[in-house]
Amino acid sequence: MRSIDAGTSVSMRQGETVRLPDGATLKFVDVPQDSRCPPNARCIRAGDADIEFVFAIAGGVSAPVKANLPEAPSKDLGAWRLTVEDLGFGEGPQPVAVRIDPAQ
Repeated sequence: MRSIDAGTSVSMRQGETVRLPDGATLKFVDVPQDSRCPPNARCIRAGDADIEFVFAIAGGVSAPVKANLPEAPSKDLGAWRLTVEDLGFGEGPQPVAVRIDPAQ
């Protein structure tokens, strides 16, 4: 499991878990819905994507977290703020780029 520093961006694969500076973990679970317009295509609407994670505090409780691109890319996770910066396109599992910052 990779550890990440606050204020940095990281690319995650589906099923991957990263450790935050305080020992909490974030797992990228799935993209259950993706209606975004593909690159180089003409679409009537841009679409959006739902991205599912599981956040767990060090030593215990976990909770599902859902973000949406482009409508709600940021979510507070206790002491942290998760921001989804990018979601790949293509067949099969798509990589997601996230940034973890201290919550405001």
